[in-house]
Amino acid sequence: MSSPNLAIAHVAASQNQKEVTINDAIDRLDLAANDTVDVDCSAGNTSITAADYRQNFLIRLTGNPGADFTVTVPDGKRIVAVHNTTSRAATLRTQTLGSTVALRLGELSIVGSRGTNLVALAASAGAGLYDLGLFIPGQPPPGALVFQFVFPRAVSFAAAFAGSAGRAGVAATAPAALTIRKNGANIGTIEFATGAPAATFTGAATSFSVGDTIELLAPAPQDATLADLSLSLVGSRT
Repeated sequence: MSSPNLAIAHVAASQNQKEVTINDAIDRLDLAANDTVDVDCSAGNTSITAADYRQNFLIRLTGNPGADFTVTVPDGKRIVAVHNTTSRAATLRTQTLGSTVALRLGELSIVGSRGTNLVALAASAGAGLYDLGLFIPGQPPPGALVFQFVFPRAVSFAAAFAGSAGRAGVAATAPAALTIRKNGANIGTIEFATGAPAATFTGAATSFSVGDTIELLAPAPQDATLADLSLSLVGSRT
C-alpha cells in the first residue's frame, strides 16, 4: 500500500525494520515540499516523469526551444511551482488533457492539479523578465555607438534574442543591420530587410553579469533611408 498522491510506501502490519520505511517516507515528504528539478525543454514538447513530479516542489523549465511548447505532467492531485526560464512560452497540461495553465517567458506559477485539470493558484506575471527599451532618432553616422547600458543585475538573453522586437519609422532601402556587443565583443545583430519595418535578431544565447555592458552600433555602411528605430530587447533575470 502507498499514499494516494505521492505514492509513499505505508508501513506494513508486523513489518520488521519499520524505521526504514518511515525514514524514507519522511525524506520523500521533505523533497516534495522543498526540492527543485531542472527539466530541459530544448527539444520542445516535454513530459515530466512521475518521480520528478512527486519528489520536487519547484519544477524549472530550461533550454531554448525553437517554438512555444507543451509540458505534460502526470495525472493526480498535486501542488507545485513551475518556473519557465526558457526562451519561449509554455503550456502545462496533464496526461489526460483537461484545463491547462499558460506560462509566459520568465513566469513563475503555483499550479494545483485536481486530477486531470490544472489551475494557476498564483503567478508572478512574468516577474523574471527584464526588458530594455530604446529609441534611436534619425540616422546616426555609420558604425556610431547609439546605445550603451551597464547591467545592475544578472540577465540572460535567449538565442536570437527571442521575444525581442524592433520597428523602423522609415524602412530601409537595402538590407541593413545594427551590431550588438557585450563588453566590446560582437554577439549579434538587429537586421532590417529592404522595405520591411520590423526587425529580426540574430545571436547565440548570452548571459550578462552585474557590471557587464551591452552596446548597439549603427549600421555600417548606413542605409540611405532607414531611420527612427524603436527597439525592445527581452531578457530574463538570472
